[in-house]
Amino acid sequence: MRRLRTLTYVLAAILLTSCGSDSATNPSDNTLSGTFVLHYVNDGLLPFSIEDAGVVYTVGGGWIGFQPNGTFDQSKTVTVTQAGTSSGPATFILSGTFVYTASTHAVSLRTSDGEQITGTVVNDTMTLQDGGDTYVFYRQS
Repeated sequence: MRRLRTLTYVLAAILLTSCGSDSATNPSDNTLSGTFVLHYVNDGLLPFSIEDAGVVYTVGGGWIGFQPNGTFDQSKTVTVTQAGTSSGPATFILSGTFVYTASTHAVSLRTSDGEQITGTVVNDTMTLQDGGDTYVFYRQS
């Protein structure tokens, strides 16, 4: 269940609707802003499914939006299937804070409930590592 919660946080942070600029990846500028949309999980395109105790959780999409003030919002859409019956899709929203270091391209997200997720942002691609899974997001243009 921790893996699903973490996936929810990652996806929720992806869908924020803020505007970005190329200055976010400038090594002299430790700010990050803009919206990054989830495209891949563990080298596979969406939708992405995981099973936990006979319940299948399918992530259909997600985004993370970064604000210049160090906060983020995340959204993801999930469908739950149990015993052949599906419910959803439901949208999960999450928020938190982040630290971005342009010189190393490192980003660290801390959700409002204390979950921490780390990764990198290089140009318009963000890669996050969490719970053994790799999430790849592209900056929305």
